[in-house]
Parts: sequence; structure tokens; C-alpha cells
Amino acid sequence: MEMMDAAAEKAIRQIDDFHYVDGLLEAGYGNIGRYGISFFRKNCRVRYKDGQGASLWDAPNTG
Repeated sequence: MEMMDAAAEKAIRQIDDFHYVDGLLEAGYGNIGRYGISFFRKNCRVRYKDGQGASLWDAPNTG
């Protein structure tokens, strides 16, 4: 489970590192949330962070 958490966090860091939301912010969109999703076999881990970087939600493992 820790590896899945790390992978989901890494996905969110990638969104930030590659500035994927910059165009949306320049277009006038406000608070852009980012999702990081990791999969392993039948398990899934979802992380969400809002535009200020606060972690708001972690989906429980339902596998």
C-alpha cells in the first residue's frame, strides 16, 4: 500500500513539475485540483490535491 501511495503522489508531482495546469490558470480558471492515481493488480489508490497543494482526499483501498 505504501508503494501505491508513493506512486499516486509521484503522479501529482509530475503534474506540478511539467506545469500541466499553467495553461488553464492563464486562461482564467481558478483553483485547479490534481489527481494522482495508482494501480496494482485489482487495487487502486487515488490522491487529490487542490490548487494550493493541500491534500484533501485519499480514497480508501477497496480491493
